Amino acid sequence: MKPVIPFFLLILLGSYSCKNTHKPIVDTAFTDSLITHYQESGLEKLVRGDMLFWKQRLDSTPGSYTALSRYAGGLVQKFHFYGDMNDLLQADSILNRINKDAREKEAGTIRSLASLNITRHRFQDANGFVQKALAIGSEKYASTLLFFDTQFELGG
Repeated sequence: MKPVIPFFLLILLGSYSCKNTHKPIVDTAFTDSLITHYQESGLEKLVRGDMLFWKQRLDSTPGSYTALSRYAGGLVQKFHFYGDMNDLLQADSILNRINKDAREKEAGTIRSLASLNITRHRFQDANGFVQKALAIGSEKYASTLLFFDTQFELGG
């Protein structure tokens, strides 16, 4: 019976210390000031400019695989800035389309899909793409680096 008493005291102290005080974590004036005075970094401007350039190229030459893959890369970079999952989903859709049209014969596109799946924490899918890239054999070093990443995450 004696070990139960310290356990209940610990629970009682824990619940008391976690009592909701309803205080805001950050003063709204501070957050409003940050939003009002936010300035894009140089890298954000560069990525936005690249995306605009490749989007215009897509508009003038629809279906250009170079423009599509560069635009997809810009979406991934944009995701890293803002964390909008829709950017990754759109990039995934574009890269899968390119991969399908290339009949899974372009190792660079397959590596891009592997990297994107690593970002999405879909390590089994990423490993499948890495295996395909390794089988193609071009730029084997880059594929091997991705192989290490997927194996590390899968515990292999």
